[in-house]
Amino acid sequence: MIKAVFKAEIENGGKDLVIHFGRVFSFEIKDHSGVSEAGSDVLCAAVSSMTMLAVNTLEEFFRVGMTVTAVDTSRGAVPCVRVEIAPEYTASQEVLCVLSGFYNELYALAEEYPKNLRLELKN
Repeated sequence: MIKAVFKAEIENGGKDLVIHFGRVFSFEIKDHSGVSEAGSDVLCAAVSSMTMLAVNTLEEFFRVGMTVTAVDTSRGAVPCVRVEIAPEYTASQEVLCVLSGFYNELYALAEEYPKNLRLELKN
């Protein structure tokens, strides 16, 4: 099961169907979905490409300060990426828009694959 953990404050109190973050401090995506074998798993591919899009957009386009830690899976380790947003960017409009969109898309996938993707929101 893929686990996605976001450490953030929610602006709209989670009352709407769509989450709007007030601040985002970090997120972590780890493990395999188990939908199918590694290398042919459509859910893993979707989550991986969404993660890369979010990270690369923040880092390359918006120049957001962050620390990205990824585990090298070539040695059989559990896949994991952890992103910590630099304190001065946690409430920036760019971070909030990109990561709110990312979280909400992951949420939609988790509803479609409840046994394979779990989201957790920590304050």
